[in-house]
Amino acid sequence: MAKEPAAVVTPEPVVEVPTMFDAEGNFSENWTHLLTDTALHDNPTLKASKTIESLASQTVSAQKMVGADKIAVPTEASTDAERDAFFTAGGRPETAADYNFAKPEELPDENYSQEYVNGLQDLLFAHGASKKLAEALVKYDTEFKVNHFATVAQDEKLAMTELEDGLHDDWGNGFEQKKHDGNVAINKGAEGETPEFKARVVEKYGRDPDLTRLLANLGKVYREAGIITVTSIPTPSDMQEEIDDITASNVYGTDYVKHGFTKAQHNTAVNKALALRERTTKSVQTG
Repeated sequence: MAKEPAAVVTPEPVVEVPTMFDAEGNFSENWTHLLTDTALHDNPTLKASKTIESLASQTVSAQKMVGADKIAVPTEASTDAERDAFFTAGGRPETAADYNFAKPEELPDENYSQEYVNGLQDLLFAHGASKKLAEALVKYDTEFKVNHFATVAQDEKLAMTELEDGLHDDWGNGFEQKKHDGNVAINKGAEGETPEFKARVVEKYGRDPDLTRLLANLGKVYREAGIITVTSIPTPSDMQEEIDDITASNVYGTDYVKHGFTKAQHNTAVNKALALRERTTKSVQTG
């Protein structure tokens, strides 16, 4: 009897089972796709982890960033309550008023605005600023303003000095006469106005070189047109001539009695000479 041929056995195909780890114990490529939660398959943070150790390190770091109280960092989807909890944990006070900003002593009253401070407190509170951060910002803001206003004031003072020097250079010994013409113009222009109006103009006159020049020129026009009569103001040289006349007279000398003058007449002459010297000195300093 013929022998039957042996049956051919076909081997089962080998099926590779996906695994999270390679032969070296590191995460295999696309290991995240083996996670049950499909939302994590393409998570860039997880995909960046190549080993169990690196994943553990990232987890610990993330916990530290969240904080000891495990307050989640707010997102666009967070509620107001969640944001408030996060801001409070970060040091934000309970209310905007609790920042309690006081007026800096170095900031002048005219440069301080309570309305500005209230608005700043509301803004910082709305954005979750801690009290420490808010204080640092206010300190910077104050120092900037103080330096800025000091610079502006210095620039204005220098500009005013240049204008005043220009008046002195242009008018010379006629400075007092010009100032007198300006005062006359003020009196003329203030006719029919209130005393307060005149007082405000007088306050600005002499402090504002442009206004001083304008009114002095206007007073000169009045005087030359005969609209008003102005007694001429003596120049420093005129006053010096008068001083010389007084000191050269017998009433001024120490032997005034010899020449028939009384002590009262002598004192009058001496005082007049002193007053003229004082006026001359002031005129030279300003002219």
